[in-house]
Amino acid sequence: MKKIFFLAALGLLFACGNNNPNNNTPAEPKQEAFSVENYNINGRQLLGIRSVGEDAYEQYASYQCLIDIPVTDNQALRDSICYWFASNFGSLYDGDPRDVKAMVDYYKDYALDPGLEVNPVGFDMGYTVQMMEVTDRYVTYSFEDYYEAYTDPRGSSEIECCTFDRNTGKHFTRQMIKADETLKELVMNALLEQYFYEIWGNDDLSDLLFFDPEDLEERGFFLPQYDEPWIFNNSVCFGYSEHEIADRCTGQPHCALPYSVMKPYLTEEGQAFFE
Repeated sequence: MKKIFFLAALGLLFACGNNNPNNNTPAEPKQEAFSVENYNINGRQLLGIRSVGEDAYEQYASYQCLIDIPVTDNQALRDSICYWFASNFGSLYDGDPRDVKAMVDYYKDYALDPGLEVNPVGFDMGYTVQMMEVTDRYVTYSFEDYYEAYTDPRGSSEIECCTFDRNTGKHFTRQMIKADETLKELVMNALLEQYFYEIWGNDDLSDLLFFDPEDLEERGFFLPQYDEPWIFNNSVCFGYSEHEIADRCTGQPHCALPYSVMKPYLTEEGQAFFE
């Protein structure tokens, strides 16, 4: 009984201490909850009739978008994510990007507009925008777009990722990385092991790579120049655009280096995404 009373009194003491206006210990800021609303929209539209020689074919346009809309009372974070969505969709929409459903609907209607083409080309296009990971420190999203014309069945697909500070909404960028030759070496080796060797084995890759991993002086390797790094699973990820460091058939090469390796190469601002 005395023990119970002692613990209760101890709890009351800490509670009183926390409410003391003279207590200089700052209270931890309340972190807003974060979740997503899944929004899926699709449509199909007859564009017209395409003539090829003596034959005629119906041409359709199809559009699909699956997007994870951020749900949070942290307005700075939500705005940052929504404006990033808008930058990836394009510059045609002149409404408020924070109304994500209206923006997605606009691009669907624009894509499916038959227009005035005399000889239209059918196509399939779509977007998949997913929340990849959320932690106490950051939120990471991926944005993938896909397009395939009936006249070119190879299609094209691109993916971009972005990490946002959970409190401020600030993007994780290459400016938060202190790049040097040692880091380039680490990224190159990770790319070879995690991507190229994983897909093509240890075969000769000289016909695919635009750099020479064996030449210590003239390798021609560089860190990503177009896509920003992102964070996933406590690692910094580096991604390249198609045809940036290797043949287009290799897709978008990417790799990850754990925070334990990357910490010396991050600015204080970059380290804050982890600790």
